[in-house]
Amino acid sequence: MYSVGDLFDRRSVVGIRLEKIIIDRGYTKVEISKKVGVSRPTLDKLLTGTSTSKINYEKHMAKIMEYLSISADMLLGNIKNKYIRTREISNLMKVSSKEIAKATGIPLTRLMEIDAGENATLAELRDIAMCLSVSVKCLLGENFFEPQIATLDLCICNSTDENRDKYSGFWGHIGIQLCNSKEFLWYPITGNTKKLVYRMIESDRIVIPCMNNKVLFVNMKNVNEIVFSDFDCDQPEFINWNNKVDCGEVPLVVYEVLEDYCYLMDEGSDEDVLSPQFQSFMKEFIEKKRLSEDEIYEETQISMIYYLDGCVRPVSIDFKYNESISGEIYNTYVYEDTEFADDILFCQDIAGTQIIFNMKNVSMLELPLLSVEEAIREYENEIINEE
Repeated sequence: MYSVGDLFDRRSVVGIRLEKIIIDRGYTKVEISKKVGVSRPTLDKLLTGTSTSKINYEKHMAKIMEYLSISADMLLGNIKNKYIRTREISNLMKVSSKEIAKATGIPLTRLMEIDAGENATLAELRDIAMCLSVSVKCLLGENFFEPQIATLDLCICNSTDENRDKYSGFWGHIGIQLCNSKEFLWYPITGNTKKLVYRMIESDRIVIPCMNNKVLFVNMKNVNEIVFSDFDCDQPEFINWNNKVDCGEVPLVVYEVLEDYCYLMDEGSDEDVLSPQFQSFMKEFIEKKRLSEDEIYEETQISMIYYLDGCVRPVSIDFKYNESISGEIYNTYVYEDTEFADDILFCQDIAGTQIIFNMKNVSMLELPLLSVEEAIREYENEIINEE
């Protein structure tokens, strides 16, 4: 049994369900506003899931639910995807449902069902994620790292401070010069990631999620210099620049799809997994980038270990069996405290080879973000189960 207090954390989905009930019963928003005594702006915030005050939200929702004779169970019951963020992200980016429907080919009525938490095919979720420039994990509220939105940060228009703190787009690049290296390594980052680095700059270790499906685990004791270059800056002249680094324009959903696309091309297409429209995009994307199968594998699976002595070693880490690395990244990113960080880390590659290394002798780990994110979610579930 749900109560009014359970609605706030799922207010995006609840708002869509409430709107559907209002429409199905033949009411207009003006009628509901007058009958219940809730202002139109407040009603709009309830329906779009953008209310920021839990107290006010529960007060107004209780009045509407009483008038419509509906329960919290009617608004939350049988929802398959309780934390889907389609409406929340589309409101943030000022993208209408009609625009999403036009871009994806998904009918408006079907979009409303998905927005309301109904089951959706993987292909539908991927098409919507592509339209909104995010990952499917972000769309379903299953991401661990901050959402990476493949659009300019200044283009994200938002009506609430809460969401503005949660979401950001491409800000520019971070350049990292490791000890015993003359070159800078460049990565695209969001505005919130830039704030994170500044906030943790004096820590021994920093976790930096990047927009090109990389997450960096940096040992700051073994770093010479870090520089920032926003999207409006010219290419840095006083240091090396990598012309191949992207500018955050590729949504993470593309990296989620890469391996599936290659498999489907070999085994035959499945429109419940990848729509014909997305298949066409992926074909063009891979041809434009001139990605070979080996390079696609590197984009999604290969990690790089940058050692203090300048040695760089690629390794295919099997993150399902590497709680040591996942746990360190989790604690560093969540608690922003490295006082009790472990120096000796264990990992296993996909061939089953055990690797033990000392972080004192490592400058940076460059890891595939989506693989790490999935491993950390499993790590979180294990912590919950133990409790």
